[in-house]
Amino acid sequence: MQLNEEAQWIVGQLTETSGMTLSVDSPLLDSGLLDSMAIQDLVAEIEERHGFTIPDDELTEENFESASAIANLIGRLRNV
Repeated sequence: MQLNEEAQWIVGQLTETSGMTLSVDSPLLDSGLLDSMAIQDLVAEIEERHGFTIPDDELTEENFESASAIANLIGRLRNV
């Protein structure tokens, strides 16, 4: 799956739960859309979807600031 497709999937997941209109570059943390519980839920969905575990040291603000950042994280972990 391409990174842009992955970012669009993430936007879809977040739009479904929040009802907000988002782009792949919308700020997720600064807007309050992602809090610690929402990140845990999203991480669980990503891990189930891709069959890998996101290491704790990758759970940083930089990696979850936007759907694009999350997609980049997934791309890096998929290629490890």
